[in-house]
Amino acid sequence: MKKQIILSIVASSLLTTSAFGACSASVDMGANHDITLSGTGKIISAKTDTTPALWDDQELVTKKYVTDNSGGAVSITGTVRDNEGNIYTTKLYGTDVWMTQNLKTTSSHDSAITLHNDATWNTTSYAFSAQNGATAGLGTQVDGNGFLYTWNAAMNGATEEGARGLCPVHWHIPTDDEWNNLESALGGDGSDDDVESSARYFSEGVGTKIQSATDFNMPMSGRRDSSGVQMYQGDRMYIWTSNEITTKAWQRYMYNSNAGLGRQDRDKTEGAAVRCIKD
Repeated sequence: MKKQIILSIVASSLLTTSAFGACSASVDMGANHDITLSGTGKIISAKTDTTPALWDDQELVTKKYVTDNSGGAVSITGTVRDNEGNIYTTKLYGTDVWMTQNLKTTSSHDSAITLHNDATWNTTSYAFSAQNGATAGLGTQVDGNGFLYTWNAAMNGATEEGARGLCPVHWHIPTDDEWNNLESALGGDGSDDDVESSARYFSEGVGTKIQSATDFNMPMSGRRDSSGVQMYQGDRMYIWTSNEITTKAWQRYMYNSNAGLGRQDRDKTEGAAVRCIKD
């Protein structure tokens, strides 16, 4: 049975911290979804409705909450599991819910493709690897950085913009426009959306916020080139969008401690990290 959970929190603009202090609520949404709300305000009602409804996961609930309570200083976070049981934290940015950790699944959720952890990398279109080689670093390094995937592997063999790819159910590989939306939520003004440069939104510090553990928490996981050579680990990050350009696809990238967030098209046979966004 689907659950509809209605949470009402008085916006902080209507209350004072001294009167009510910080508040938080944690709601179990079932085997794969959880949500935590916290901020300055007061929880005034919480209701669970077990009748069938469209609100069947935490992200839809958070969007309903934010729509009804815009202006409240509330942090909305949660978790989601992939097909292998890996757990990822999630957070609301603007109107979109993103994973705040890189994907680390090693298999297709529907067996549409077979992923290969290839030492030679270029023997398959559906390759993935840890950051320092095809078989090394499968412990804490992967926990922190996730895997690097070719674009075809990340997309689970699909080619359409916004495809689910290897993401959990009800999630997908973010589009170029959805990355633009994230940049706006982190301070970008839209002027650099279509620019190909490493200095996009430099003055707004979007790159710094992308790296911050309190914001997007993006590690410098490096990339693999088309021949499988690992490079830039600890110094740069590269991450796929779902938008292709013939043999290439759009990426976001950045350098360590760079305040800007770059945008470029790269060959699909290269390896880059993956973040998922809620449908």
